[in-house]
Amino acid sequence: MIEQELVGSIFLKPMHGPESTEGYISRETYFKSLKQGAEIGVYDSEGRFIVDDELTTKYQNTIPLIADALIKDPRDPEYQKYKLAALEKGNLSIRLEWDIAKLLETRNVPLETARLFRNHMGFTTLLLDLNGPSYEVVTPDTIDVAIEKITMCDAIGV
Repeated sequence: MIEQELVGSIFLKPMHGPESTEGYISRETYFKSLKQGAEIGVYDSEGRFIVDDELTTKYQNTIPLIADALIKDPRDPEYQKYKLAALEKGNLSIRLEWDIAKLLETRNVPLETARLFRNHMGFTTLLLDLNGPSYEVVTPDTIDVAIEKITMCDAIGV
């Protein structure tokens, strides 16, 4: 069951599995499953996953690119193209990846601040749950698009 504060947040998950009896799912296994078929949607307050067919269709060609990129080392440019942050389970604190953190001059951001910022900037974020201590936060629109939007808003004083 996801945290109540994440009900309605957009998740990206494999259509089939992977299941883990020991908790954490390896990155390779998770992203291989994601490439074989994925869906985007939200969890309701009962813990049911509700597929968003529009978003799933919109990003169906980007999902394999995200899966390939996130298997790589965090210093790899392909990884950095999509990975935005980690959302810690429990306290729901966001730890931004380096490029965004450098631009915003902060590494940690409260969840509500991040949501307001994301909504104001108008870019999509997707949460991935590998059953570890945090959710992966990615953007299918790429980090470059997010940085461009941030820079543009900063330039006009928004």
